[in-house]
Amino acid sequence: ETEPAVAAEQQQQSTEAVALPLRRSAREKRRPAHLNDYVCGKTEESQPEPQSYSEAIASDEAEEWTEAMTEEWSSFEKHRTGDIVDVPPGKKVVKGKWVFKSKTEPENGKSKKKARYVACGYSQVAGIDYEETFSPVVNFDTVRVALTVAAARKYSVRQFDVKTAYLHAELKETIFMELPEGFRVPGKVLKLNKAVYGLKQSARCWNEHIQQIFVNNQLKQSTNDQCLYYNNNKELYVLLYVDDLLILSKEKKDADQIKQALAQKLELKEILKVERFCGVEINFEDGKFLLSQTLLIDELVGAYGLTEGREYADSPLPEWGDYSEGEVDLNLPIKNLIGSLQFIASRTRPDIAASLNYLSRQTSKPTQKLFNACKYLLRYVKKTRDLKLVLGHQSPEGLVVFTDASHAPLPDRKSITGVVVQLFGS
Repeated sequence: ETEPAVAAEQQQQSTEAVALPLRRSAREKRRPAHLNDYVCGKTEESQPEPQSYSEAIASDEAEEWTEAMTEEWSSFEKHRTGDIVDVPPGKKVVKGKWVFKSKTEPENGKSKKKARYVACGYSQVAGIDYEETFSPVVNFDTVRVALTVAAARKYSVRQFDVKTAYLHAELKETIFMELPEGFRVPGKVLKLNKAVYGLKQSARCWNEHIQQIFVNNQLKQSTNDQCLYYNNNKELYVLLYVDDLLILSKEKKDADQIKQALAQKLELKEILKVERFCGVEINFEDGKFLLSQTLLIDELVGAYGLTEGREYADSPLPEWGDYSEGEVDLNLPIKNLIGSLQFIASRTRPDIAASLNYLSRQTSKPTQKLFNACKYLLRYVKKTRDLKLVLGHQSPEGLVVFTDASHAPLPDRKSITGVVVQLFGS
């Protein structure tokens, strides 16, 4: 053999001689203390919600979904939602579809299957199938004022939910709709009597229906908020958000009276503890209402990939500078993020309102620098997620208004006015 070949063979033998088995640590592995209250390493596979009737009956939970559909159709029959008639010649038939949802019941934490048969409103024709569609909901400023007054005057606050609310409202137009899959009869359709979910005018029909019930029970509609009803003599106030109601009263018997009146006309369910209204979490402690939106904040943080990482944002913005510098990128979800943060600021977090409004003025030029500033603000909200807006009697003074202006500072020479309104110090 040649000398290079011998050298290569000796090198290979030397390498094989020193090869050692992998060594694994024998040190005891312990779970971090902050995970002691959690079950780790176990996952439960949840079935995805079906997107159609065929998916529902073919799934592993077909029996539960079928039961949910049967319950929905029974509700249609109970409320006389429509009459089964022959297909009318020359008449347009509105399509319908099943919508499936798994909901967690707050009372016991169990998952319950819900099925709703809705109309495909996109197939309706304006001027023929519907006229007006606008339907108001209570302004959250009204909710804050009402809860502040309730805490200060020690009113009782009770929450109610109307089951299948729209199906209580009469429909003015003549509309024919497909029968739901699973309950179809050849050559037959549903001539609607009630405002089915999905129709463009359903929300308006429902609002007019419940408005009439309130008026018939000596409640007046506020001229400042169309979803605030009141009786000043009884100190009774009702806030309406689609099918959710808050009833505030000085005397419990007055709230019971309006509850009985509503129960005669609607299928009403009382929620034993007021914990969530208009997408806001509500707690009652020491005679005060504490408002927060931690669930929405956590959802936003996860959606924008900020779950991990250092929480370094100690203020809403590092500085009020020009964030429109750089290359414009129309694909950045800046307006979506600002819109979500506006929803939080307008309800429970006035501390971020000024910074958020400043960023909103620069959205015409969506740059990476502006997007980073928006995420910086979201990190601040994440760090302070447990802050709560306190509503109650914190001062003997009634209504107090503070206002100020920046008087056109540099660099843009635009003056900014700020206003803070307090009621009983809240």
